[in-house]
Amino acid sequence: MNSVELDNLYFVVLGKVLNYLSYGLKTEREITQKLDVYIKKLYVCDSDKLKIRDHIILRLKELNLFDDKKVLSDLILKANSASKPKNKKKLSISLLKRGLKSDDINTLLNTLDPDHEYTCALTDYKKKARFATDLVKIKKYLLNKGYSFDTVTKVLEDSFLTH
Repeated sequence: MNSVELDNLYFVVLGKVLNYLSYGLKTEREITQKLDVYIKKLYVCDSDKLKIRDHIILRLKELNLFDDKKVLSDLILKANSASKPKNKKKLSISLLKRGLKSDDINTLLNTLDPDHEYTCALTDYKKKARFATDLVKIKKYLLNKGYSFDTVTKVLEDSFLTH
C-alpha cells in the first residue's frame, strides 16, 4: 500500500479515536483498546496496521491525551460532587476496570472528603430502610456494599438516635 493511502487511513482512524475521546476523558487502556478495534477493521497488512497504530499513539501522546493521572483526578473530583455518590470500594473497582493503577487509585481515594464514605452509607441506609426494618439485614446490606464496619455502625447509631 502506498504512503498516500496509509496517510488517508491514518487520518480516518485518528478521527474515529478523537471522536471517541470527545465523549469524555479516557484512560490509556481504554484508548488503546478502542484503537485496536478500529485498526483490526482495516483491510491492510499487519505491518501497515502496526505503523498506523504507532503513529496514532505517538500523536495522541503529543496532544497529552494519554494522561491517566489527569483522568483519575477528574474522576475523583466528579465523585466528590456527584449527586449520587459511590463509596470508595465501588469507585476503586470501577477505576481498576478502566485500567488505572491501584497505587494511584488508593492515593487519590485518600484525598476524598472524610465524610464521603459516611454520606454514601447514609444514602444507602435511607434507601434500604424504606423497605426493611430489620437492623441486622440493613447492616448486612451496608457491609455487602463495601462500607467499613465503623462507618456502618456510625450510620446505624446516628439513624437510631434520630428516630
